[in-house]
Amino acid sequence: QRFAAYEFLLIYQLDAFVFSNRLREFCSLGYDYIGAPVPRPYWGFLKKKVGNGGFSLRNVSAFIKLLKYKDEILLMAQQELSRAQIGSLLSAEDQFWAYCSTIPGFGFKTPSINIAKKFSVEYDAGHVYRNLSNHLPFGCHRWYSDNFDVWWPIIEPYGYVLPDTVKQKYTRSGIFYRDRKANVYEYLILRIIRGRDKSRIVEVFKKCFVLDDGCCVWGYGKDGKRCLSLLQAGDIHVA
Repeated sequence: QRFAAYEFLLIYQLDAFVFSNRLREFCSLGYDYIGAPVPRPYWGFLKKKVGNGGFSLRNVSAFIKLLKYKDEILLMAQQELSRAQIGSLLSAEDQFWAYCSTIPGFGFKTPSINIAKKFSVEYDAGHVYRNLSNHLPFGCHRWYSDNFDVWWPIIEPYGYVLPDTVKQKYTRSGIFYRDRKANVYEYLILRIIRGRDKSRIVEVFKKCFVLDDGCCVWGYGKDGKRCLSLLQAGDIHVA
């Protein structure tokens, strides 16, 4: 309600970065909510994978209208989602908006993944475009915590300077060795491995994880089986 006099609201959290002045372009597309696409493993129970809220564009009147039906929407959710999934909707507000876009009758419009990734990129930044520097989105989110090695060479020419200690903290090797519980699906399947080259698999995995005790794969669905086969192709012991 505080922003009711405005047509759109741009959420720009401190870990976001804008590359060009394209705000009016995306406002003119007629969508109620635009954010970076989210991979299936993160929002697996949602039918819509658009979009992340940290850097997002929101139609103020559409959001105000939708919030009036919040209780009704949650009742609908109870018919198809588990208690844990509903809790996720309530704790991660961008998941709530993505869910709302799948409900017939509300007319809450979100774009396709192809349009959403032109607005913002967060996950798997190194592979969203074959040549990211020539196809920059409007902006990005979590650029230094998840994709520092991808984004910093692009951001630095804009005139920004970072101390070497900060660069070292967020480089890929620093992230991998600091977080031994890194998401195997994200780093191995989505981001790095494109094929079954044994030497490449071993090389990449040793850079990412400490392998003295082998590794463990949780889940035996489609993604888990794919991950397992990749590791076995690289002669990596899997528990």
